[in-house]
Amino acid sequence: MLERIDATRGAEGVSAFLNRRQEARREVSREVTEIGRAVRDRGWEAIAELTARFDGIRKEARPEAFRVSEADFRASESALSSELRGAIELAIERVRVFHEKQKRADWFHEEIGIRTGQLFRPLERVGVYAPGGAAVLFSTLIMDVIPAQVAGCPSLAVCSAPSKETGTVSPILLATCRMLGIEPAQVWAIGGAQAIFALASELPGFPRVDGVFGPGNAYVMEAKRQVLGEARIESLPGNSEILVIADMSAEPRYVAADLLSQAEHAGGEMSILVSPSAELLEKVEAEVERQLAALPRHEIAASSLRGGGAAIRVRDLDQACEVANLVAPEHLEIQTQDPESLLGKIRHAGAVFLGRWSTEPIGDYTAGTNHVLPTGGSARFSSALSVDDYMKKISVVRVEPEGLRKIGPAAMALAEAEGLQGHRAAIELRMKDLAG
Repeated sequence: MLERIDATRGAEGVSAFLNRRQEARREVSREVTEIGRAVRDRGWEAIAELTARFDGIRKEARPEAFRVSEADFRASESALSSELRGAIELAIERVRVFHEKQKRADWFHEEIGIRTGQLFRPLERVGVYAPGGAAVLFSTLIMDVIPAQVAGCPSLAVCSAPSKETGTVSPILLATCRMLGIEPAQVWAIGGAQAIFALASELPGFPRVDGVFGPGNAYVMEAKRQVLGEARIESLPGNSEILVIADMSAEPRYVAADLLSQAEHAGGEMSILVSPSAELLEKVEAEVERQLAALPRHEIAASSLRGGGAAIRVRDLDQACEVANLVAPEHLEIQTQDPESLLGKIRHAGAVFLGRWSTEPIGDYTAGTNHVLPTGGSARFSSALSVDDYMKKISVVRVEPEGLRKIGPAAMALAEAEGLQGHRAAIELRMKDLAG
């Protein structure tokens, strides 16, 4: 089930494995481009057609047909057991505490005659995409919304695919919205790539957003890639990924369970085990087979493992870290005798989980850290979703006569060297006035 790759003599096999997955993503691009063109050209008419095509639900081509109703919101109250409600409350509390620590304060640097600084201001309107397909990820809603609330964003729109049973957003998602303080008018039953293009477009009754946030499948991620420049995107968190570095101290049952925890998402996930121990690789493979047979989402997980499962043999733990940096996984677990000793060697990962008790699903739900993470290798240049993603940084400059005398001549020289005489003249005019 896991593709065996021997990297002890080089990482060519790992690169080939990653390249095959990249080819599949290129095929998606053409389809998503067509969806984007339809939404931009025909608005609600196109969204209604795409909803019928992808979600199997027919709606009228007007905004009111896609906005969640007060009645749906009230009905969602019964969707949660007291146990689940308590679990969601705990998750909300811990995620809020973690993100409150990320808040920025305006700062200024004072010199004689010169004052510089930065202002931090929230985006005016943000759009949150909450997956509602094969698995209704209401935990993702928590991860997307709380940083926006901590940042102080004044306007928020939530999009999620309608369910075939109700024709509206999942009751559990709506109940979570209520617990987060979101109003019905802020929630829309639009899914897939069409939701991303709707958020980034100016449609009647649906103002465009300044930022689009949240994970999704390959189509959603490609749509986010295509709206970059029209709206901010935080990263490209698509199909889930996990890479586990393990040595013989690791418990094979735990490693196998963690690999399967990501494989069960949607059928296109990546689960990789990297170890210098051939014995451990064999034990984990056997555990994967055993646990997979009992997994309720067996077929989805098996599909993920066939296309994105790998067991990679390396020379040592140092090379294991090199492989991890090459993959740049969304989730990196280090289940070794001394995981802390390897942490400094990790350069590219969305989140790192240290030790056998730090199973990745804890990070998904109740650790408090954000589980919206870069995938597809984008952890090389992207980070976990944070309050910063919902903020703008505005530079502030104030120069008084004393300061202009100090830094003006150098600025004039730089402008002269770049051939920008208008820049030089704007400074020189003031310098002459100061000279009397």
